[in-house]
Amino acid sequence: MISSVRSDLEQDEGWNEELWLLEPNGDVRPATPGEFAQAAPAARFSRSECLRRPKPQAWALRGFLSALVSPEAIQSLSLGYGRAVTFRSAEIARYRDGHYLRRHSDIFDGRLFGFVWFFNADPPAGAGGELIIEAESGEVTVIAPDEGSLAAINFQPNCFHHVARIRGSDWARYVIASHYALSESV
Repeated sequence: MISSVRSDLEQDEGWNEELWLLEPNGDVRPATPGEFAQAAPAARFSRSECLRRPKPQAWALRGFLSALVSPEAIQSLSLGYGRAVTFRSAEIARYRDGHYLRRHSDIFDGRLFGFVWFFNADPPAGAGGELIIEAESGEVTVIAPDEGSLAAINFQPNCFHHVARIRGSDWARYVIASHYALSESV
């Protein structure tokens, strides 16, 4: 499955680079390339490519996305969480040379937890792209972007995560991040 989804991701021509800036009040907003280039480095929140509409022929990718919202998945996640949960969103991202996502928390939109699914080939040594998760206790977990890996993140106040900058132009990090919330918060 991993290689089939990766093939769909690699072959899709619908990728768009997205640049986001951090506002003084802590909100983020999309930016044009000119705004991003002129912004202070501390204001540059993220740079990556997103796939908002997979092509219709991306059968493996579309099947995977369908599984994330299936009644069986939602029921299993609800049982595991101990309360009824619902699917909130999925983000399909590609990180290439120079791309990153700064430290942030996903405690908005009722989100409780999420999963990051890695569909890229194993990275070469020193390529970056690690997912770094910080617990409220200060404990840090570094998850290498290895092929087929899965990371689960429990969204809590004072818990953060970020994506280390990609270094090198020969490798791309492909991920799908799915987010879930309590069903009564919908």
